[in-house]
Amino acid sequence: MESCADEALEHAGSVLSALSEKLYVIKGGCGAGVHIAYAAEAMALIWSSIGIGYKNLFYRQKMVKEHPD
Repeated sequence: MESCADEALEHAGSVLSALSEKLYVIKGGCGAGVHIAYAAEAMALIWSSIGIGYKNLFYRQKMVKEHPD
């Protein structure tokens, strides 16, 4: 995941793509991705406070993808 100026992406985009399986580009320049990080931290805090660990959550997500019934 990256958030930068278009010019920076032109120069570093091929390297970022080579280093990642998927490259998500967040428009808006530097700092735009911070909100995603904050949201992820908030979700992790909520899940841990109600006793849902991230491993359990990822396992359930995998099961839904494999068995969408």
